[in-house]
Amino acid sequence: MSNIIKNPEDNFIEKKTPRPLIEIHTTQSENTLIITLCDNGGGIDSDILSRIFDPYFSNKSDRNGTGLGLYISKIIIEEHRKGKLEAYNQNGGVCFRITLNVTLS
Repeated sequence: MSNIIKNPEDNFIEKKTPRPLIEIHTTQSENTLIITLCDNGGGIDSDILSRIFDPYFSNKSDRNGTGLGLYISKIIIEEHRKGKLEAYNQNGGVCFRITLNVTLS
């Protein structure tokens, strides 16, 4: 999850976002935990939104990104935890939703 928080921090610095904000919300039902992280950093261009989880894809202007962070996050969440990771633009920023199946004790 640190990749999902680090990327907007880098974006805030690059775009000099006034009053940068990352909101984290959690919702839990009987067998599902949903973690939503949203920022106010301008969102992700709709032309590339569908590719952000692809390996080696990066749109960092300084070219220091490897393009592996979100890809690895998706692999861990979806293949190792049998969850789901998705991204969408909302309210002038981007949101990442992590959905996990959980067993409550």
